[in-house]
Amino acid sequence: MELPKDVERFRRELKKIGVRIEGVWCLKWKCAAGDLNLGYVMGDGEVWTNLARHRNDPDVEACFERYKQRLAHSWGGEVKAGEQTRYVVKDDSGRFFFHSLDNEQLQEWIAAIKELQRAVLASL
Repeated sequence: MELPKDVERFRRELKKIGVRIEGVWCLKWKCAAGDLNLGYVMGDGEVWTNLARHRNDPDVEACFERYKQRLAHSWGGEVKAGEQTRYVVKDDSGRFFFHSLDNEQLQEWIAAIKELQRAVLASL
């Protein structure tokens, strides 16, 4: 998988805000609501946001919906409803790939995570 130029900067910024990368690229944040999944970057670079959710708390789940809406808006996509969850896709229903995100989009992902963190903490 070819990575964007500033991937190391992206990883450092994730670490600064308390997000860890598990396995290949599972973004996780631990807070009072639990260990929250912020999305995956699969082995082929495909970005999955369908597991970015929290079923046990409707207020936290609403925060995740806003997170996905922000990502979709900044990446030029939309939030699509699946059978059990909602996820971010391109307007043509295709998935986003990490290597196709530019540095501005990566910075927007960081900003969306920060906004999610503030919202989750405020909802607890």
